[in-house]
Amino acid sequence: MDDWVSEEFKHLDIGDARLNKRAEQVLSTLMREPQSSLLKAFQGRAEVAGVYRMLANEQVEDKHFVDVHSRCTLDRAQGFERVLCLSDTTFISYPHRSHIEGMGPFKKLSDNGFFLHVDFAVSDQGVCLGTLNWQDFVRARALNKRKTQAAKPVSDKENQRWINSYEAVDKAQKQLAAQGAKTRLCYVTDREGDFYELLASAAGGSADFLIRARTTRLLPSGLHIGERPDEGTLLGKVSFEMPARRGVKPRHVTQSIYSQRVSISARRGRTRTEPVEMTVLWLMEDNVPKGQSPLNWILLSNIAVTTPEQASTLVDWYRLRWRIEMLFDVLKNTCQVERLQLRSAKGIQKLCALYLIVSWRILYLMTLSRECPELPASTFFAKDELKLLSASQALWSRKPLPAPQTLGQAVRALARLGGYLDRKNDKPPGHRTLTFALLRLFDLALLQQLLP
Repeated sequence: MDDWVSEEFKHLDIGDARLNKRAEQVLSTLMREPQSSLLKAFQGRAEVAGVYRMLANEQVEDKHFVDVHSRCTLDRAQGFERVLCLSDTTFISYPHRSHIEGMGPFKKLSDNGFFLHVDFAVSDQGVCLGTLNWQDFVRARALNKRKTQAAKPVSDKENQRWINSYEAVDKAQKQLAAQGAKTRLCYVTDREGDFYELLASAAGGSADFLIRARTTRLLPSGLHIGERPDEGTLLGKVSFEMPARRGVKPRHVTQSIYSQRVSISARRGRTRTEPVEMTVLWLMEDNVPKGQSPLNWILLSNIAVTTPEQASTLVDWYRLRWRIEMLFDVLKNTCQVERLQLRSAKGIQKLCALYLIVSWRILYLMTLSRECPELPASTFFAKDELKLLSASQALWSRKPLPAPQTLGQAVRALARLGGYLDRKNDKPPGHRTLTFALLRLFDLALLQQLLP
């Protein structure tokens, strides 16, 4: 299974072949021990010292790892007609370690950590392809007042990260076009990305965009964007199953779709900006269950929508935005990056870049096995690993079984190592189950090597 590390880092060029080799070894070990401390994951004083030297080396930067991973992500994207670039920000928190150099606050001055903004590529079927862009930044300790912030240009605000993010996606779209690929990228964000400067930048770019609206700006028709439009603009209805969330039961959701092509501008001082033309989609839930909040979305896009099928496609794309939340969940709770014990922010950010690749790899296995279960099992697993999976299945079924042939069969066999029951009506295994199962598979592979 380590062959993918060599493939992912084949273009890595830190400037020293020894550092390139060390980075490959570190990524391979982190994949085998994502939840372990560095002392536990890297056996022996020499290995641990080598890892710490690499993280302290100023020649090594987190962008070295992200750039080569981004290049491989673009290569994987070429196998799909439509790829969604999910953009969001998370805060990597170290609240009880104020002595770490280079950290900053979140909301309170007592908070400690740094922000991580990621553009995560996902196919329109839901297959996680990797990270296209990464930005990390630290908020200044002296928090500015809102009036002071309002007077600043966007380029001096944290909101600039969204524009940088879209520009990275737009650059990737142009690279794909230059290579002759027919893949189309669509930039997808939640409500934080709803501000005029980003909309204007995206409207003039080559990549599409889909942004959830959050403001109550006034449209040219006299309607506030947050208000329910007239029945005359009703386009159709869309239905889907909303999975369970914390404190919310799963339910069937039916939304009425309203569409309108509008021009949006913003007031800056005493003048208004140039209008930007785009599509506004209102999705209003019908027959809301008693005691629950309606699931209403307002989506902004440069893509023209004239049919219910086109509207349903955009809704499906926006629902896939949850994949980036899953990425952050794996990064924080599976890889446990908020428990790293390094003393400098730069060292932690380098490790976070490597753990981000590990997080993608876990989600890649989960989503690829769901959307393309008929792929050969050798797509992800080595021959020795497939033999171990076959042996583990035989142990439970008490009869010899052939090695799994397809990726779907292999992942279900793997998931049983993590406690998956594989009953008839069970949902496919999730990333937590697969992570625990991978750890057990790696342990079995190591034991097989140690035995005569």
